[in-house]
Amino acid sequence: MMSQEDPRKLILHYEYPAESNRDSNHAIAAVALANSIQQLQRIINFLAKCQRGMSVNANLGREDRWRYSLVCDATLKPGSLSMPLYIGAAHDNDRDVMGVSRMFHKVAKRLNQADVESFRKLLPDTDFHWPLVDAYKKMLPPDFSRLEFSIQDENHQTIFTGTDFVKLHSELKQYLRDEEVEVEPYFISGFLTRIDLEKKEVQVKLKTGQHLVANYSEVDDAESTLFHNLGQPIFLYGDVGFNKDDDPIFIRNVNKILAVDESPIQMSEVKINNEVYHTDPPLKFDVTFDSTAFCYDLEGDFDIYIFEETRDELEVSLEDELQFLWNEFGEEQTDPLSPDALMLQAELRNRLTITD
Repeated sequence: MMSQEDPRKLILHYEYPAESNRDSNHAIAAVALANSIQQLQRIINFLAKCQRGMSVNANLGREDRWRYSLVCDATLKPGSLSMPLYIGAAHDNDRDVMGVSRMFHKVAKRLNQADVESFRKLLPDTDFHWPLVDAYKKMLPPDFSRLEFSIQDENHQTIFTGTDFVKLHSELKQYLRDEEVEVEPYFISGFLTRIDLEKKEVQVKLKTGQHLVANYSEVDDAESTLFHNLGQPIFLYGDVGFNKDDDPIFIRNVNKILAVDESPIQMSEVKINNEVYHTDPPLKFDVTFDSTAFCYDLEGDFDIYIFEETRDELEVSLEDELQFLWNEFGEEQTDPLSPDALMLQAELRNRLTITD
């Protein structure tokens, strides 16, 4: 069906212990075989959703369910206890299917080696951790069947053994459930490294060097923003998962995509203490974006200098700063002011007048 070098090929291997196999009479209960394949398909679907930045409970569309479906090798030899399967029913060179196939190999090996840290790094969205571990456990034949289960790659090299995983299962369960990730509506910023307009999928490279993949929906003018900013800094807003070090490790349900906006800020009116002040001439502030630090810088009238991570935060901080300056210097002061403070007071009073 496929070449021996195809990474999409997985071989489910069943074997009885040697002492119970004297007459070489192999028999596998259909329900055990069907269950293993069903759970393997769940694992593949989990990995596909994780790779695409979807939530663990999201549903793959009908076309994608077909793309990632397991296919049995038609050349299966009669009497063999090995079941060759292929990930993906569509095209040999489907990049996403190949990516999920390689991810399956990595995840299976990490779990089989009890390398939990590497497993977590492979799948930064922790919502997938326990469902995947649980699906691997459910994939194993029942204990009373006495079947020994393993998964081999296209070269018949074992990448996962059921016997070892049973011993690790309870340890993994406790470890993974002790790990906490805080999820909140927030933003991430990074260089836009890949877009897929058909799938509504984006990939960004954070300033830490980490790549995050996410799907977006119902974002106004998303395609135009993405198309014109490939390779440039971009901002994604959605549900962001933070680890214990407050580093973003995933983002999903993206509902806002913003390009860098370095347009200057001009203000003909300022709201201070619930009063509206007219500015003459209008206040002006230059805005720049530092693509190394991934933050905005603002400077302008009244020697104001502010830096923030987003344009929205920059504008809020500017309003707060203007209110602070007016309250501290613009209004009448009981304590004597320094010469510099008196100059600032005069400038504030000259530029800002309350509207009738």
